[in-house]
Amino acid sequence: MENVYPIMLLIFGGAVMLYALLLAVYKDRMFIPKIEMAKVKNAEVYALKLAKILAWIAAGPIAGGLIGFIGATPLIRGISTACALGGISLAIWRGFNLMHGEY
Repeated sequence: MENVYPIMLLIFGGAVMLYALLLAVYKDRMFIPKIEMAKVKNAEVYALKLAKILAWIAAGPIAGGLIGFIGATPLIRGISTACALGGISLAIWRGFNLMHGEY
């Protein structure tokens, strides 16, 4: 039971990474929910940029999950959580800059 947290982080990160991979490969606007609500200039470029942002968002929990397997001490769990949350926050902040002017 001590490895539930890192496993859940890896599952979440892996699912988001799989979605980003599918979005980048197919570049189909139907993979993006509610895309018709936004006025995008080029749907394929938008899909690639969104896939890049989602891949960066997934990297935080994946790194945090891998760090969590090092040990079950509170310090390691804190570092793992900080890595996961910091990675997500950094990716969202970077995503704002990447999507600037896209819609």
